[in-house]
Amino acid sequence: MKDKAIVDLLSDKSLNELALKIAGDNSGDLIQEVALLLLEMEEEKWTEINEGGYLRWYVIRTMLNMATSSRSTFSRKYELHQHKGILRDVEDSEGYDFEKEDDIAKGGKLSEGICCHRNPV
Repeated sequence: MKDKAIVDLLSDKSLNELALKIAGDNSGDLIQEVALLLLEMEEEKWTEINEGGYLRWYVIRTMLNMATSSRSTFSRKYELHQHKGILRDVEDSEGYDFEKEDDIAKGGKLSEGICCHRNPV
């Protein structure tokens, strides 16, 4: 049942379109990485996420994290996270997390038009 649910979820057209927006030519690899993560997930955690009704949200968030975080193995492997050194309007930048701000901005742009609670698994 778990295997079939994962295959059904990851073959979903809207998730594949989102993966394409997030990772471009590497979207297939991103989907496979997420599938592997779900398949290797402990049964207790899988049950909690699946029965809790937020599996789709979990997959979307995982894809975004994998592709946009500079600490992500996936992002580093495919060189998806390259900081552009944009000048900021923050005078006192000590202690400010510019990387987190970039991740939040990317996540917002990438998830525009995607509504995870309307598309049940």
